[in-house]
Amino acid sequence: MAPIKQPDEDQATLLARVDERTLAMQEAIDRIAERMDEQYVTKAEFRPVRGVVYGLVALVMTATVGALLDLIRWR
Repeated sequence: MAPIKQPDEDQATLLARVDERTLAMQEAIDRIAERMDEQYVTKAEFRPVRGVVYGLVALVMTATVGALLDLIRWR
């Protein structure tokens, strides 16, 4: 069996840097998750707002199409 090599100083430094970056990345992900919990709404909370907005858009589009048809009819 081949002897187990001890990591040299460059590898140890590299591993320490990778570990440090991994921890920093995990902290950033945790901060993003906290912000999402505080600032964003869920689908269930958004559904009534979506219904109102879709209704208003449908009303505006119906009025626009009706006005265009009325203009065409009188010419």
